[in-house]
Amino acid sequence: MAPAVAAMAVVTACTIPGPTPPIAGFRLEGAELMIVMPVCPGAVVREAEAVVRVKGEGRGDGFKTLWKAVRPKVPEARRGVFAVGSARDFASEVMPVAGKLPNAYYVSVRFETAVHGYSGQDGEVDLSRLPSVTLGPDEYMTQRGKVMTRAQIEAQLPCGRASATPSP
Repeated sequence: MAPAVAAMAVVTACTIPGPTPPIAGFRLEGAELMIVMPVCPGAVVREAEAVVRVKGEGRGDGFKTLWKAVRPKVPEARRGVFAVGSARDFASEVMPVAGKLPNAYYVSVRFETAVHGYSGQDGEVDLSRLPSVTLGPDEYMTQRGKVMTRAQIEAQLPCGRASATPSP
């Protein structure tokens, strides 16, 4: 598994006011890169993919898919916590990783809610920050270099609050 990720998440349960999207967290657990995408209660992850920006059109949007998995099979993955590049947490790998993932890429996650259907948001993650940080059992690095717990990552979303701004 490669060490550098950027995250792009699709969130339906919440609308994030202002220009600051919520940030995802990441950590290495052995050889696996674990991602925590913030999701509101009631939102369910339906698919995840690792993509890399390419010159030209790539798949038509300037990105190339490196890995894609659908139908999370474990509760944690349905709530936004899963291993990137692994079929362990998903019922089907639509596109398995071919070779080693690059040091920099995005992770795109698609969510669904009964009320809003599908929609999304994005953020970045940089795993090159990990060698200089010792993370506790429930801590994750963010693309901004901040160490946060899963609860702190999820608390960025205004889920059900009338006016809230995600924490930087």
